[in-house]
Order: sequence, then structure tokens, then C-alpha cells
Amino acid sequence: MTTTNAIGVTTAGGVAFSGTVFKGTALTAYSVLTGAANGHDFAPLSSLGTTGQVLTSQGAGAAPVWDTINLGSTTWTDQATAFTAVAENGYFSTAAVTATLPATPAQGTTIYFAVDAATGALTVTAAASQKIRLGNVVSASAGTCVSTAQGDSLTLTYRASDTTWIATSVIGNWTIST
Repeated sequence: MTTTNAIGVTTAGGVAFSGTVFKGTALTAYSVLTGAANGHDFAPLSSLGTTGQVLTSQGAGAAPVWDTINLGSTTWTDQATAFTAVAENGYFSTAAVTATLPATPAQGTTIYFAVDAATGALTVTAAASQKIRLGNVVSASAGTCVSTAQGDSLTLTYRASDTTWIATSVIGNWTIST
């Protein structure tokens, strides 16, 4: 019987597979091995990463790195008095209240609103040079978007090029000041 893909251990401690010798360095427990740049050796990553991290490719010719993935969790708070909304947060309005949108948001900033007040509307107000778009209706600069009933919800995402908060999700009937 002839073996075409023989595997063996060399006297130097490497592993030979079909005539190619692979050798590595001492390993830390649970370390991850990658192929070394020379195509023959193994190279352990310099760290083990931390809980919840994943390996991210750095493209051809570079070892992967450990990376923490942001799962985009949103912090939700109850609001019964006027407040300035913060990027990537969610707000339950529990009374008649006014929320002012951030004055200098980054492109793609998203803010969530949900009305849980039996009486009293949520009024969302744009900053001085900003507008709010709900479908094909756009507010005036520093305009408002007002809820009409308990259970209404609104998700706004900021587009920097035209300084507009665009409604990307809407439940209920909202009134825009034009």
C-alpha cells in the first residue's frame, strides 16, 4: 500500500505533511494558530482576545485581529419632562413632553420615541437649522413632529447633507409643522 499524503513528526518537533514541514512555537493554552507569512510555519495570534470578541480579517497578507462587535443595543428611558434626546437612545414619553433633537448629530444618528402617555402628546423638535421628514412631508427649520395618541412611535435617522431627520419607522398619526 502506498501513502500519498504522509503525515509525520520531524526530529525538530515539526509536522511534515506530503513533504512540507510545518513547525510552530510554544503555544499558550487555547491560542489560535494562523499560517505564517512564509507559508510553512504556524503563527499563534499574539493574544487570546476577551469574552465576546470575534476574529476579524485584515485582508490578505495580515493576521486577523480580535475585535469587539457593537450589537447596537439601545438604552431606553422614561421621560415625563422636557429633554434633549441623545444619539442611539430610545425614549418612552409618559406625559405631555417635548423632546429636542441633538444640535450636532453625526450622519446616521438614530433616535427612537414611543408614546406611553394616556393623555398628552410627545412633541419632537428639530434644532435651529434642521428639519424633520415624515414620508413626503418636511417640517420647516426647527420644526416639530407631534404624536396624536398613546401607542404612537417614531424612529428618526439623521442625514447630514440636507440636515434632515428622516422618519425610518412610524406607527400612528404624527403631525408635522410645515
